[in-house]
Amino acid sequence: DAEQEEAIVRGDFSLLRRAVINLLTNAIKYGAANSSVFLSLSAEGQDWVIRVRDQGAGIPAEALSRLFRRFSRIVGEGRDQPSGVGLGLLIVKTVAERHGGTVGVDSEPGKGCTFALRLPLRALG
Repeated sequence: DAEQEEAIVRGDFSLLRRAVINLLTNAIKYGAANSSVFLSLSAEGQDWVIRVRDQGAGIPAEALSRLFRRFSRIVGEGRDQPSGVGLGLLIVKTVAERHGGTVGVDSEPGKGCTFALRLPLRALG
């Protein structure tokens, strides 16, 4: 059994919760039917990293640069027209930046995507 640490981040609980929910919602929406979604939390250097991984079609390389833009929705091979207005990932990016963090994505076509929300460890007090 590994020793468990508390994941303490100073920030706005509602905004951070919204960011994680948006990532999970997208993973469910874009994942393959009857597939799994994976959520993990790890300490890496001076950051907490929340990763959300799906088992979907992945995101085409040419679409990655516009993922975090307003009203951006990715339509491609094997995808239905996505629901929503294309603000979810922009909200995640805005929340990350407001908390001194970042969000990024790794995509492997045909295997899925992993989004990583990085938030700095902050001492309490």
